[in-house]
Amino acid sequence: FAGIILSYVRMVWIACIFLISVILISEAKQLKKVLLTFAGILIVFVAVTAFLLPNRINILKRARNMTEPVRINMWKASVEIFKDYPIFGVGKKNIKGIFSYKYKKLNLPSQYFMLSHLHNNFIHLLVERGIVGLLSFLYLVFAIFYFAIKRIRKSTRDEKFIITGCLFAFFGFLISGLTEYSY
Repeated sequence: FAGIILSYVRMVWIACIFLISVILISEAKQLKKVLLTFAGILIVFVAVTAFLLPNRINILKRARNMTEPVRINMWKASVEIFKDYPIFGVGKKNIKGIFSYKYKKLNLPSQYFMLSHLHNNFIHLLVERGIVGLLSFLYLVFAIFYFAIKRIRKSTRDEKFIITGCLFAFFGFLISGLTEYSY
């Protein structure tokens, strides 16, 4: 939670709120304990956020500013790159060179065209490794969830708690990767 509290990535906050909501719903039987824990975390969050408030306000202002939709422009350029390299992608760490060319070709604002990642794990994998790489990654994600859920069914209560916590953390990581490159 300290890492989430100190994070400047909005998607991490959204993923955290989503996961806490799921935990609250799934643990309705022990709601009192969960609510007390959540209240404690909220107090710590508010205390730390008050200390970092100017930076937080700046991030929220940038999130509402749609005059420069940087990520949308990045994803448009990414689609164009993918069309040129659909099967195996551009290769690891080759996005920066090709991306700037496509960004200029699409007449997008030049101040962002030198970025080396695409602010979305899935789009980044698709462009960098192609459809083969993305499908391989999605297969691994599916396998992790499949075998973890299979294991939960045969586990003790404590093991279920640990495995479920790991799955939620992994799911949160995947959600936060929708608007940020987190690898």
